[in-house]
Amino acid sequence: MISPILSSLGAIGRVRRFITKDIALNLYKSLVVPYLDYAAIIYQHTSLENLARVQMIQNNACRLITRNGKYASVLGMHIELNLRMLVDRRLFQVSMFMYKFVKGDITDRNIQDMFRTLELQHGRNTRAQSRNDFIVPICRTRMGERAFSVYGAKTWNRLLLEIRGSNTTDTFTRRYWLTYSDIT
Repeated sequence: MISPILSSLGAIGRVRRFITKDIALNLYKSLVVPYLDYAAIIYQHTSLENLARVQMIQNNACRLITRNGKYASVLGMHIELNLRMLVDRRLFQVSMFMYKFVKGDITDRNIQDMFRTLELQHGRNTRAQSRNDFIVPICRTRMGERAFSVYGAKTWNRLLLEIRGSNTTDTFTRRYWLTYSDIT
């Protein structure tokens, strides 16, 4: 995954002095972002060092696009370019996946077996049950906590009810980013 990203960034770097910031940003979004977003839900379970390495690549891309130096504010560059940090993008993708799962758009049996709501566990009426929370499997290791069955359930359970109750994916997306974004 890293090699095609670095290759694309190298190509952008070679032509950067001849193009505007907007064109460089469009090249980044078309050549690099698809690699960063593809299967981001799945590689969430990788080590924190690997996730930090990928974030550093995006930070360097922001420096390349904005022509800022090594000590420029990373958050400032992301805001200037209207780019979200990768951790925020992955969290949104997991949230959107869980939203689609709850709405019935994801019908794969293996995925359905990963998640159970509290109402399936017992018949008692609880606050968590009325919120339509998922059961979070018990894990003994940090790696186990990053498993999708755990991470997805925790992510869904943390979402505000207003966001969960969205009728469409567009409404969900808008409410999500209005609530959880530093970038407007």
